[in-house]
Amino acid sequence: MDASGSMNASDGGAAPRSRRLRARSTASSNALPEDSLVGLRVYGHRIPNTDKARGCKDTELIAPVGPSAAP
Repeated sequence: MDASGSMNASDGGAAPRSRRLRARSTASSNALPEDSLVGLRVYGHRIPNTDKARGCKDTELIAPVGPSAAP
């Protein structure tokens, strides 16, 4: 999941890129078989856009790959 400042830019319409990404991520995860292994790595969420050198290296594993937590 890209959470960097660039995701605040327009997606070509009135909405930011992040809105389209969330919608696609939700649709994709809902379509996975129940026995899928999933994880979540987030990019660019802890460093401000003003520090691009560090921001481009900002990545964090939020949820290690494993069985889905969905019911």
